[in-house]
Order: sequence, then structure tokens, then C-alpha cells
Amino acid sequence: ARVEVLTGTIRELCFCDLARSCWLSSRGDYATNDVAGNFSVTLIDSIDSLVILNDKPGFEQAVRDIIRSVSFNSNTKPQVFETTIRVLGGLLSAHLLASNPAQPFYLTWYHDELLYMAHDLGERLLPAFKTQTGIPYARVSKFMVMQSQDLTISGQS
Repeated sequence: ARVEVLTGTIRELCFCDLARSCWLSSRGDYATNDVAGNFSVTLIDSIDSLVILNDKPGFEQAVRDIIRSVSFNSNTKPQVFETTIRVLGGLLSAHLLASNPAQPFYLTWYHDELLYMAHDLGERLLPAFKTQTGIPYARVSKFMVMQSQDLTISGQS
């Protein structure tokens, strides 16, 4: 019974995060959650919890929602660390689970969309790691709206 309650709670959080992001996008209000980048961080970050809870329908729906609704094309300055571990990591782990036929969460219809999204995100984050010390900057400016070679960096958090 506790697993069902927890699974329902995670689904509700994912839905609320996705709905909030869609609502903000429809209003053109992209700066509301600048730190997290306005791209459904909770939806992406919690997808592995659905696997732990053995919720394949929830996992499949979350993958569909991410592919359909998440975009990195907004004018924000997300935190590099948070974006790397929560979004890039979430996309890569979900891709590995969805694309491996030997895994119970394999999705026959899935064609590497999360991997392409992770690559796109990684390209946008890379300039933050090009520093004299090797320690990345805290945020990436104009991260979402420019081509990766045109990105500017911000050391301010």
C-alpha cells in the first residue's frame, strides 16, 4: 500500500511540474524559475524513482511527456551543477533503461530521443567547463537561445 501511495505522489509531482512548465511557456514567462532552467526538472529527475517503484506505465508516460513537452529553448541562466546532475543525468539514465531490450523498462517505440536531448543539453553546458582553473562556472548565460558556439558564461550565482 505504501508503494502505491508513493508511486501516486511521484506521478502527481511529475504532472504538476510538467503542467507548470507548459503554463509558464504559454504565458512567455520564462524567468520564473531561472535557477532550474524552466524545463521540468522534477519530471526528468524523478523518472528513475518510477523504475525503483516498478511503475512501467508511469515510466513510459514520463518518457512520452519529456519527449513531447521538454525544450531547452528558453532564455534562462540555469545552474550548471543542478542541470548536469538532475537533467543530463536523468535523461541519460532514462535513455539507458528505455533503449535496452534486456531491461524490463525497455520501450519498443522509443528511438533514442532522450539521448539526443541529452546531447543537445551537454553541448549547451560545455562552455561552462572551459575555464582557466577547470572548475566550471556556476551558470551559463543565454544558454537556451543561442547555438552552443555562441554561448556566453556567467560566474555569478
